[in-house]
Amino acid sequence: TTEGYANNSSGLRAVRAMMTFYQLQGRSGCADSLILADVTASPQVVLIEPPTPTLTPPVTKTPTPDAVDRVGGTPTAFIVPTSPPQSDFEIANIPTACSEARPGLIEVQVVDFNGQGIPGQLVRVTWDGGASVFATGLKPERGEGYADFQMEPGLSYVVDMPGRADPSQPLTATSCPLEGGGRSIITYRVTFRPVG
Repeated sequence: TTEGYANNSSGLRAVRAMMTFYQLQGRSGCADSLILADVTASPQVVLIEPPTPTLTPPVTKTPTPDAVDRVGGTPTAFIVPTSPPQSDFEIANIPTACSEARPGLIEVQVVDFNGQGIPGQLVRVTWDGGASVFATGLKPERGEGYADFQMEPGLSYVVDMPGRADPSQPLTATSCPLEGGGRSIITYRVTFRPVG
């Protein structure tokens, strides 16, 4: 049963897409035992016709302009500036929390213009000597646009959406004081929203 894990068809499609993604890499996950493979879907075969060759146009005589018609000098080189790549998403905010129940997490939310979570969005966390790419929506009980990553104490991490959002400033897994006394590891809550 998918109740509680994917409560609509788009959520179920997002989970199945991620299952396919990690299964093609030889991995398995908890979704394998919770959600049955889509047995109704059959592979689609798309036939692509090879392009028809285009004949070369016949040679025509073009008069060569006289030298007196030419303007002298070196041709001017034009440099066309390229615009930097545009990002689809931006980091809205990164508040922190100190929790004994959920210590040392990077909690990510990817939301649309209305603040609704967007499942199936790839998020990347990098650190010195490593990287992890994961998708939103795999923990629907926390929200359709939710994903999280467990940090190791003392390391710094950078969060981005590959090719879709600029990276965050380094987020360091430091110790923080709990309200009732004691210590935990800081949790970061990163929210990505559409640009504009």
